[in-house]
Amino acid sequence: MRTSYRLLVSAAAVVGLSLGGACSSSSNGGFDDDGGTTHDGGGGGGGDGGGTIPDDAGDPFCTAQADFQTRCSATTACDRNRLAICPQISAAVSDAVRQAAATCGVQADCSKPFIDVVTGACVADKLQNATPTAAQTKVATDYCAACDPSTSGCAAAFFTGGAGATGLSVLIASDDVAGQIDGRCAVANGDGGTAACKSAFLDCASRELQAAQPTAGGCGDN
Repeated sequence: MRTSYRLLVSAAAVVGLSLGGACSSSSNGGFDDDGGTTHDGGGGGGGDGGGTIPDDAGDPFCTAQADFQTRCSATTACDRNRLAICPQISAAVSDAVRQAAATCGVQADCSKPFIDVVTGACVADKLQNATPTAAQTKVATDYCAACDPSTSGCAAAFFTGGAGATGLSVLIASDDVAGQIDGRCAVANGDGGTAACKSAFLDCASRELQAAQPTAGGCGDN
């Protein structure tokens, strides 16, 4: 299954950082363990045409993507466009994601696109050690008040559980995007109960993440 490169998913699924392909679907926040993705730029060699980072060369996330594309000879128009929109994508994700992707990208398999680094088990595992920001913690507090007020440990458990964590999409999000998720998604869902409220929250959070991402042109299946 191809994975797209916008931090996104469908309304029925949840996130996955998309670099310009069809969205993979997952109910957990978009992280995959199974690869199965074909590299648009091909190759496993050390070419030199992966592109240059626009605007903010100090960004570890975009630096990691540029290094990956250079090392893996990812030189198609799609690859170049994915790199061109990297600063906007980076701005929508948390510092924890940027740092984790930079670390995990060094060992990434060239047979798969950079998105598999971002949505893979390596980044998900590192996020479990991330300390939520104040904005992210507020989402947990407001979600629990709206969806699960009777569970005393709700907020503490919100970010736990690895790829199955309710708050994984919030850990992925920048503080600005987390604020959007908080205001639009961490709200009561009528009388549907905790499960329905959680499902609505996950779908809403994925839409907010998707809305924050640009789309790479030239990839054929955006």
